[in-house]
Amino acid sequence: MQLKITTDYAIRMLKYLACKDGVIQSKEVAEQMGIPVKYLINLGGRLKEGGLINTHQGKYGGYTLAKAPEDILIYEVMCVMGDPINVNPYSKEKKQSDITIKDRQISKFYNRTQNRLLQVFSKQTIADLRDEQV
Repeated sequence: MQLKITTDYAIRMLKYLACKDGVIQSKEVAEQMGIPVKYLINLGGRLKEGGLINTHQGKYGGYTLAKAPEDILIYEVMCVMGDPINVNPYSKEKKQSDITIKDRQISKFYNRTQNRLLQVFSKQTIADLRDEQV
């Protein structure tokens, strides 16, 4: 499993906003977090649609968090960015009737692993990243 770069950028952007007060311009976020400005602007649209940030128009426009950093789960960010956790290749590629007994054993292992990852990402918040508690 590897997160998409888009998800990584989203997490970076949210972490940066969590560390700052007020409206933060896209240029500042991009420079400080190593994200191309055009990419960040598109990312901002997706995060706004997902209810994670607010956008502010005008000369001094930019972004703010739509919720408290403690209320933004890393897993929620992953879902908004279309990057859910899926480590089980058997869950989508094969019908259950086509899976052999050996495959089922391996599939159970993958499911347990996936559930553990879900637990980790569902407990970590942007505030944890901000406070370096991860």
